Amino acid sequence: MIESTKRMINEWKRIVEQGGGTAEFEVGDHFACLAADIIAKTEFGSSYEKGKVVFEKLGLLQNLASRAGRYSRFSGCR
Repeated sequence: MIESTKRMINEWKRIVEQGGGTAEFEVGDHFACLAADIIAKTEFGSSYEKGKVVFEKLGLLQNLASRAGRYSRFSGCR
């Protein structure tokens, strides 16, 4: 976890340095990659880059499941 977080912070430093000491950027994507990297290392023993295909397929599965949920009707649920 520490290694992955340090890598993210170093990336932020690089972005700020390229911006001349200030920069605006979306941190949500960075935190998503950080979380995915930590999960991949914990569960699969590899980095996010190596497990990227797995995470892409999980994202696709989530998308398909949410779409299917729109058309499913269960008694008592709206």
